[in-house]
Amino acid sequence: MQGTPLVGMTADDLLRAPITGLRSNFLTARAAARRMIAQRSGVILHLNSASGEAAMPGMGSTGPADAAVESFMRYLAAEVGPSGVRVCGIWTAGVEETLRADKLAEVGGPDTPDPQTVIDMISGMAALRRTPRLADVAETAAFLASDRAAGITGSMTNVTAGLVLR
Repeated sequence: MQGTPLVGMTADDLLRAPITGLRSNFLTARAAARRMIAQRSGVILHLNSASGEAAMPGMGSTGPADAAVESFMRYLAAEVGPSGVRVCGIWTAGVEETLRADKLAEVGGPDTPDPQTVIDMISGMAALRRTPRLADVAETAAFLASDRAAGITGSMTNVTAGLVLR
């Protein structure tokens, strides 16, 4: 429903992304947490676009979905932390390698600009004047999952190249 104003949606349109996102993250994180609690260690990583934190027009129900999932992950962090399990998240959006013509068309329809135009647009809006790369996200995930990040839980790490400043 991206591109559709919230006031133009039905209740079902609005709820589709939050329900699907929350359900899938809950089921996956619950399964992982149960195993990690038993072993008294582990890290659950979660990705989203930051649209739950930084309100952006035209994002449809993605913002409410991201906000719901982030809230769930913080609550999970509080519950599983005493068992030695950490819960961390990564905000990322506009990852260059994911901006393929077929994927863009799924979201924007047949009039979607070509990938380079989208990359240039996102780069122009980002503080670092570039899009995040897949390697940026992977290196951040590896750090958060490592013992070097042992003091981090219940928070989001911003890997948007400054597209979202929070």
